[in-house]
Amino acid sequence: MRKFATKICSGFGTTFRAWPKRLPAKGIIVLAAAVSLNYSLVFAQENNQEPEPDNRPTYPHQVRGNIGFSTSGILSNIVSYFQVIDGVHVSKNPVLSSTYLFQPTRRVAIGGTIAHQNFSVTYSDPDNGNARRYGLSARRFYLGAVGLIYIVDKPRFRMYSGGRVGYSNWNVDSEVGFPSEIIDRVINFALGGAFAPQLIVLGGESYVTEHVGIQGEFSIGAPHLLSFGVSYRW
Repeated sequence: MRKFATKICSGFGTTFRAWPKRLPAKGIIVLAAAVSLNYSLVFAQENNQEPEPDNRPTYPHQVRGNIGFSTSGILSNIVSYFQVIDGVHVSKNPVLSSTYLFQPTRRVAIGGTIAHQNFSVTYSDPDNGNARRYGLSARRFYLGAVGLIYIVDKPRFRMYSGGRVGYSNWNVDSEVGFPSEIIDRVINFALGGAFAPQLIVLGGESYVTEHVGIQGEFSIGAPHLLSFGVSYRW
């Protein structure tokens, strides 16, 4: 089969190389000039055409509800799965967040995000089922401003990058078998209110109707690493 294909290609190449020799020199020049003129006219016509107006309806407002997975949540899953410490059980809720966006232009959106997440860690002696259980519960609250730049803008599909600048606060309650107020104060002071920037590496939204869509994003920083949800625009 390869020899057959080689012969076919060789035959076409020979024919193509021999074809100009059979044309008069003046014919070749006239043909080249005609092709050049034709491309010039087409190119000029395309440049003179005005861009079609974008008559799509604008939706300056958008709200989102999301379920996210944080870095700390993923690490706790790893700890639980591999049982790094015998007797330790970690449970948590996903990051629940809500976002409002306002779009002054098609390419830019600004707004705010509020998010919440719960963790709990319990410990019991794996060799003594009747031993006392000790535990710790933590709640994180996040409030931040968000800015997006849309890099793909289609009627039903959009992609964006951006960032958040927010405030993240952890509140911890522990039960360690002795007065835990001091422990709680130390942990809350160490993990309490903190500046929490986030880089939104890439996000996308796809609208299944004119107003309702699904969306998700990958980010670095609080309040989530991965997030998925629904959106409504008007």
